[in-house]
Amino acid sequence: PAGRTGLLAALLEDGSYYVYAEGPAPALLADLGLALPPAAEALFTGENRPPVLLSPEQLGVLEADVLVVGLYGAFADTATIDDP
Repeated sequence: PAGRTGLLAALLEDGSYYVYAEGPAPALLADLGLALPPAAEALFTGENRPPVLLSPEQLGVLEADVLVVGLYGAFADTATIDDP
């Protein structure tokens, strides 16, 4: 889908969010024709584009047409209820 964006994020048990540009899931999103949103793309400045920890002020970066969020830790079952 031309012009559509996709992003992988992870929510950890401590409440921190990471975004990813490399790896199997981001590659799948790219294979589906989804590009990183410009705000997220701007975060990945390193050569290997490692995951980036988002501050609470940066959560707007999670704006994408398709957002895949992985939940990690014991709280994964209730995290979306407590912090949608």
